[in-house]
Amino acid sequence: MNPAAMARFLAKIDQWMRGAAWTTQCSNYFRAANGRVVTQSPRSARAFWGMTRRFKASDFTFEPVPAVHPGVLDGRRR
Repeated sequence: MNPAAMARFLAKIDQWMRGAAWTTQCSNYFRAANGRVVTQSPRSARAFWGMTRRFKASDFTFEPVPAVHPGVLDGRRR
């Protein structure tokens, strides 16, 4: 994901997190070592599903897959 798209996504997460119980000073497994509360989506599974249905190709950088060792993709063993 390109930096601008990631910044927009994190800003949206921060907006949704305002006022959530996880952001209080309590200790929880969502809190990273730096104190930031992290989660892929503080909303419902349905909201996350809906959010991931929209794909904006310009938000990503696509690169060719590097060459792999022979046999890795076709299942052959050495």
